[in-house]
Parts: sequence; structure tokens; C-alpha cells
Amino acid sequence: MDMHKQTKDHDSLSLKKIVLIYLMTGYMWVIASDLALGWIINHRINIFETIKGVSFVTVTSALLAILLKKYIGQIVQAKHNAVASEEKYIEIFHTANDGIVILQLQDDEPYCMRILEVNEVFSKYVGDKPIVIANRSFDSYVVEKDKLNDIRRAIKEKSYCTAEVSLFSRANKRLPVEISFRQFQRHDENVIVAVVRDISERKRTEEHARYITYHDVPTGLPNGHSFYDMLYSKINDKAEFSVLVLHIERFELIQDAFGRLGSNNIMVQIAELLKHCVREDCQLFRMDNISFSMIVNNSQRAYVESIAADIKAQLEKPICIEGEEVWPEVYLGYAQYPVNGADTDKLIHHAYTALFHAKDVGVTYIIDEVNKDNDAKKKILLASELKKSLIDNQLELYFQPQLSLSSNGIIGVEALIRWKHPKLGIIPPADFIPIAEENGFILAIGKWVMYEACRLAKQMQTEHHLFVPISVNVSAKQFWHHELLDTIQDALQTSQLEARYLVLEITESITMKAGQGIQISTQLQQLGVKLSIDDFGTGFSSFAYLKKLPLSELKIDKSFIQDLVESKTDRDIVQSIISLAHHLQLDVVAEGVETEQQIACLIELGCDIIQGYYLSRPIPFEQLVELLKRHHAQSI
Repeated sequence: MDMHKQTKDHDSLSLKKIVLIYLMTGYMWVIASDLALGWIINHRINIFETIKGVSFVTVTSALLAILLKKYIGQIVQAKHNAVASEEKYIEIFHTANDGIVILQLQDDEPYCMRILEVNEVFSKYVGDKPIVIANRSFDSYVVEKDKLNDIRRAIKEKSYCTAEVSLFSRANKRLPVEISFRQFQRHDENVIVAVVRDISERKRTEEHARYITYHDVPTGLPNGHSFYDMLYSKINDKAEFSVLVLHIERFELIQDAFGRLGSNNIMVQIAELLKHCVREDCQLFRMDNISFSMIVNNSQRAYVESIAADIKAQLEKPICIEGEEVWPEVYLGYAQYPVNGADTDKLIHHAYTALFHAKDVGVTYIIDEVNKDNDAKKKILLASELKKSLIDNQLELYFQPQLSLSSNGIIGVEALIRWKHPKLGIIPPADFIPIAEENGFILAIGKWVMYEACRLAKQMQTEHHLFVPISVNVSAKQFWHHELLDTIQDALQTSQLEARYLVLEITESITMKAGQGIQISTQLQQLGVKLSIDDFGTGFSSFAYLKKLPLSELKIDKSFIQDLVESKTDRDIVQSIISLAHHLQLDVVAEGVETEQQIACLIELGCDIIQGYYLSRPIPFEQLVELLKRHHAQSI
């Protein structure tokens, strides 16, 4: 404030001097010119003319004073603003919590950014003093040299960009940072201001979240998510291998006796014993509370059975807990790729079938050589146990997300049922859904799925602010049942879920009963729910009536996607289905997408949405919420 006042006083004094000089000069000029003129032409001086001249000088000096005062005031204000702006810049530069670097693109070296100035924060990041850093190349501090060209190109084209890189810091360590670059004009030169933020804590949090996502915390083993990722990768590589599944029998009794902490301790000890059986070509996983699995890079029966024998020998030892010995009862089944299954679902199905057979015949392990008699036994066993599944809360919904190829956003999820049997472990839907349909239990299961899907969809909205439509499969028996409309309406009202967030996936067979199918579909549309044709291409559709159904989307069966890249026939079929759907104003969902090559082909063919292991395997509700949150954060 004092400096500003001094400036104003100084400028005011200068203004007075200018006006006074003008006045004195003007007066002297008027008087001297009149005297000189009278002397030269011997003319008598007219006093009124002199007064007139003096008056003119006086008036013009007043005008000059007014104009100069306004002009000088503007100059003073501009100088003051510039000083204030510079002071603010200096304050921000030196007190910012993030590192700040002033850079300049070199004309003679267009791909080099020279450091002009840095603040103390950046100096601490890299471990050098500001005076040492100045005039050095910014490139020398960046670890990922391959990212620099993209950064420079973005700055030149758009004048700004953001990138995540690592900086060389003290003791040759690497510091992960996020840098925002932007061009500015400063002192008649173009400079780049780089704001550098330390994201090491965020990276540690992400790494921890990634670890928890892919590992079982008590045992430290990779979990089911990791298992399915590796399984998909192995099948994609088409290398022969084997899958072993291991089940701890009657583990619920151990939990009742020793509680959660004690039973966890037992599972940790079992995991340690199993680790002794892991060879260089094996990977062990903990699937859930009572199950482990193993992927062996070998499909030779003798080799896999030797590993199974090692596991049996290890688990014949007692486990000590709270001073008592526990003898776990373990059953093991395994299957070989591609002999027992050429895709993930079939391979896991056969491995668990072998496990069921092992339990049925009372042996510890057995390969999947189950005949029709064994299948019949398994059906009888599952049919008797299926009635208990709802009563004992053994059913659970898993979810598989759907990705829009145009927006790259997750625009829906499909609800898929899983049966977690307390003794038999996870039973695939392919094993119990047909049995449920045969025994008429599919209606009760379908009703449970409808209520549970609506409840969880609403929970995602209220607790996590995630508004994603959820798809539910409706069997033919459910669709034709007279209680369908009442069940859906009550499920929506009970959960308070808006109908537009519910999608019903129906089969092609419904189009064979066109009249009644159209009537029920129209009533469902009036409720506000959306309809989708599932596994299109595997059934018998009446195209004449398909266009009359109030559908919103059509899902291409994964059997057409599997060989899409290599098979021209499959590609032509998919192209035809997409064209048909788009003519009917329907979105197209491709199921079973597993590779980037398939995605590229589907984009070329005009597909709208993908679903499959490439994006995510079916996952529990908690993992779905985390996936949606991460995907939403990345898209912001």
C-alpha cells in the first residue's frame, strides 16, 4: 500500500511539473511573440490580444492536466496490477503443495524441454537443488522416455496435456507422478507450466486394491478371479493343461466348533500344506471358503495323478488348532484341456463333475471319466438338494458387465445365478438349471432371482450412486406362467426400482407362439421393463413375428463369436444378425467376447455392445460395485 501511495505521489508531482512547464512556456511565448511582432513591424501591442493568448494557454493547460491525469492513472493502475499479479504468481509458485516446473521448448531441439525454473516441492521430488535443476533437460528426470514424444506432440497440437510418468528421485528411486502441462505467454515468450503431483499414495492404494481383488487375504494365494483370468489365458494360448478342484468336506462343522478365526487358521494351514505340492509348472488358487483349485501346465494323466497323490499325502497329516487335532476330509477332481472341455465353462463343469463322482464313490480324487450312470446319480443327488437351496440361502447372484463399443462405458450387467452348496462347493448353472426345469423348481428359483436382482440393483443406486440396468434371464416356463406380470410388478414395488432399470432376457422359442407372446410382451413393455432376445441364432425364430415384439435388444450367441475372426461363415452370420437387428431398431449385444481381435471385428461389423471374459468373468456383487466404480473413475 505504501509503495502504491508513493507511486501515485510521484506521478502527481510529475503531472504538476508538466502543466507548470506548459503554462510558463505558453505565457512566455504569447508575451514574447507579441513584443517581437510589435518591434519588427512597429506595431502597437494590443493588450486584449495578449490576454486572449494567455487565456488560451490557461484553458489548454487545464485540459492537458485532465487528460494527463487520466492517462497516468491508467498507467499507474496497470503497473500496480502487474506487480500484484507477479507477487501472486510468486506466492503460488513457492507455496503450492505440488511441484511446479517452468519449461521451454527448444527451437533448435524441438523435442527437448529445457527447465527454466522449479519450486521447492519439485526440488524435493527429484533430490536436486533448484539452481542445479535449472537449464537442464526435463527429459533427464523422466523414467519413461517413450512417453515424452506423445507429451510434446499433445502440447504442440492442443497446448495442454496430462500424463502419468515416473521421476528419478533420490537414491535412484522412482516417484510416480501425474503431470499437467499447459502453454502460457510470459514476458513475450511461450513457456510451458508443468504441475507435478505425487501419486505414490494413490498408486499404493490401487496396488493394494488390485492385490485384494486378485488374492485371498488370509492365505495370500491368488483367488478365483485370478484363476479364471489364467484359465482364459491358457485356453486362448491353446496349450494343453489340467485343472484340479479341491473341496474340504464338512467344513461347516469346523466353523461351528472353532468360529471364524479358528476356521481361517485351519484354512491357512491347509494352504501351507498345499503349497508344498506346487511344482514349477503349477499354480494354486483359493476359490472360496471351502475350495481350492490348481492349474497344471501338463495334461498327462500320470503326472496330474502324482500331484493329486502328493496333495493326499500332505492332507493326511492332522492340523492343530487350539490344542486339538483336526483331520480335514478332502476330495479332489480334475479335468484335462482340451480332452474334457474346449472352453472355460465345459472344463470347469467336468472338473466339478469329477469331484462329485469322487464324493459319490468315496475316493479322494478321480479323473473325469464319469459315465451316464454317474450322471444319473448326480442328477438324483442334486434334485434332492435343490429344494434346500432357497431355504438355506445357498443361491447367489453373480454379475457380468456389458460394455458399449461406442462410448467405452459399462451400460448394463447380466445377473447369473450360482449355487454354493455347503458340501459340494460351487455347482455350475449348467448342472442344476436343467434339473430345476425338469422338477418344476425353476419357477421358485426364477422368482427368487427376480426379487434379488431388483433389490441389488436398487442397492447399487442408493448406496453407491451407480445407475446401471440389470438383465435377468426368464425361462420359457416363467414367461408363460400366469404369475409372471404380478411377480415382476411386485419385485419392482418391493425394491422401489424403476422399471427402466430392469431388462428381461427371453428365448427365441417365445416367438413361435406369436399371438400370446406379443400380448405378454406388450404388457411387460407397459410396465416399463425392456425385453431382449437371448442366445439369438441357436433357436427357431419367426422373423414375421419378431418385428412385432416390443424388443429393445438382441444378443448374439457366443457360439458365433468364438471363431468370428477365423471363420468367414460365422462372420457373415454375425453381419446378417446385426443388419437384421438394426433394421428392427434393436441394439446388438455380442456374448462370449474374449479377445481384442474379436472386438475389432465386431466394431467393423457395427456391433453395439459386448459381454464376455475380455471385460470380466461373472463376479459377486461386491466385486461388481468396485469394478463399476473404477470404470466410472477412469472415464471421468
